[in-house]
Amino acid sequence: MRTTDQTATGRGSQPFRTEASMVEHLLEAVWPLFRRRGTQLRFLSEVPIGGERPDLLLAHWSGKLRAPSAPLSAQESTILAVLRGSGSTRIDVLERRCYLAPGSLRDGRFDVLFADGLIDRGRGGAVSLGSNWASKAVVVAIEAKLSKLHRALDQARSYTRYANRAYVAMPLGREDRRQAWFDAVEPSGIGYIHVSASGVRETVAPIDFMLHDWRREYVLSRLLTTGENPGA
Repeated sequence: MRTTDQTATGRGSQPFRTEASMVEHLLEAVWPLFRRRGTQLRFLSEVPIGGERPDLLLAHWSGKLRAPSAPLSAQESTILAVLRGSGSTRIDVLERRCYLAPGSLRDGRFDVLFADGLIDRGRGGAVSLGSNWASKAVVVAIEAKLSKLHRALDQARSYTRYANRAYVAMPLGREDRRQAWFDAVEPSGIGYIHVSASGVRETVAPIDFMLHDWRREYVLSRLLTTGENPGA
């Protein structure tokens, strides 16, 4: 089993009576698991993404990362996602791949993507994803539940369509059930954060998921433009 011993302490001293109280405690205690020296961090909670609503979304990165001037629309996110998957291509090819009318990327409606440096122009009509946009950030999604591990795992798996890493955050429960819970978590690639009244601990480390759809750009743009900086 891939386990870790990273621990962050919190202020809570009473057992969790509701899921909401556990999530509130998690938001107070979880940051040391992700904050490193020189690392920047932004978070949002209860963000609606289609029919999903992760309890916590965060992005962390080191160095410079260009943020858009405003959260991206679904169409803008799709354009960047296609470039992320295809690499440099001609602007007319990009239009076709995004099911846009010819000239759509040249008539001014998407100029903000070029002005913000999210798309770079090259010779001969070539365009590419901005070099300091999405590749440097790690997006993390956390699903917190008091119980119902398998349901939490199913929800966390769905978050990997736009998050590099996904976690289930729960109390460990009875001693005789812990191994069964770990056996369920380990093959999924989802991480496990043990939440207790005294703090949180990463018990199973997640794997990195890299195959993302347009929602990665959609989510990351919101984290960068409207996300909160814990402790700021």
